[in-house]
Amino acid sequence: FPVTIKVASSDWHNIVAFGKTASVFTNYVKQGSFVKIDGHLKTRQYVDKNENNRFVTEIVVDSVLILDRVQKS
Repeated sequence: FPVTIKVASSDWHNIVAFGKTASVFTNYVKQGSFVKIDGHLKTRQYVDKNENNRFVTEIVVDSVLILDRVQKS
């Protein structure tokens, strides 16, 4: 049976992937895809062009599972 869920807002997170995991994102994941990501949080600091200290927290991907259904032609 179909279930409809109304979402009032959404959250966006910075995700970082390397190596084979990054190539999975590049080749198979598109905007709107459903994925399950396992990873860990990493906070880093940098100095912006106005010489202000900035902090960024990112999810570093350890593994990804694509949850989208395969489209039949």
